[in-house]
Amino acid sequence: MFTAVVLSLFVQAADPYPVDYGLIAQVMLQARAVGITANIIVRVPPSWQERGYVNAKTNVRDDVIVITVSPILLDDLDADAQNAMFAHELAHSQNECGPFYANDAERDACEHAADALAATWVGRQSMIRSLCQLMASSWRWKYSADFAAMIGRIKYLHERTDIP
Repeated sequence: MFTAVVLSLFVQAADPYPVDYGLIAQVMLQARAVGITANIIVRVPPSWQERGYVNAKTNVRDDVIVITVSPILLDDLDADAQNAMFAHELAHSQNECGPFYANDAERDACEHAADALAATWVGRQSMIRSLCQLMASSWRWKYSADFAAMIGRIKYLHERTDIP
């Protein structure tokens, strides 16, 4: 835990996005429960709320997973959906894809892989719930999300009978 705090202070100093220590502890526990040993940093930029930016993203730097999440999502998603959202972001750290995609098909494949892995950790219904709440939040904030792709992700998870 000490390493995560030191790393978060370093990242916070190098980056204007505030670090949320409560979320770090929550996501760190979630990561450890599924065998992820990397240090976790969770940032919540207030400017994302001001701009109506409804998203979360993950960057991996060496042995550090940096998750940046909109305060809008923290307000709009219930606890189950938040847990699934963070599982999805942690799942990105286990894949070889992202954060930039050559095309929509590459993006969709990466998102499907993260959704499926996260669903094995938190349950398929929790992942679907999270995506539905993300869509509702995006719609409410008039955030220009790719709703067709999000519906495709929900459909993909719904059809995955191999994931409980």
